[in-house]
Amino acid sequence: MGKLNKKIAIVTGAARGIGREVALRLASEGATIIVVDVASDGEETVQAILSAGGEARAEIVDVSQNDQVLKMISSTVELYGGVDILVNNAAVEINGPLEDTTEEDWDRVFAVNVKGIFLTCKYALRIMKNQEQGCIINIGSAVAVKGFPQFAAYSGSKGAVLQITRSLALEVR
Repeated sequence: MGKLNKKIAIVTGAARGIGREVALRLASEGATIIVVDVASDGEETVQAILSAGGEARAEIVDVSQNDQVLKMISSTVELYGGVDILVNNAAVEINGPLEDTTEEDWDRVFAVNVKGIFLTCKYALRIMKNQEQGCIINIGSAVAVKGFPQFAAYSGSKGAVLQITRSLALEVR
């Protein structure tokens, strides 16, 4: 307990599922959590953190939108003085045969799953470099390294996440 006291953590896709559990766990270690989700139900995660004695606030953000990501990072720095941890968990999964996948569905998967990581890393990394510390965690999937039938868009996007993460790790070590 308390390993992350005074740390500021942004968790995308934190309204439910893995993102919610990550946010709750980081909060249990003392981190202040920015619960980021495109859905308005991020408040439920915030309330769970507050009820357990933690500190959190919700931000409704579409991580594929540059202006929304920049505003979220900027407001976090303004309110808390920095960003120590970024957990990129937000993702869209659209399954089905490739020939039935619409261009709009393909574009949405890559916009959220890949562009979202690009944008959040881009802006958080600037803050972290200035602070001379920080941690970025990009949530991937087994489909990044082993394809599955009817998961072409999702698999492709998670493969991109894996390579972005590998490249970024070498770039900022």
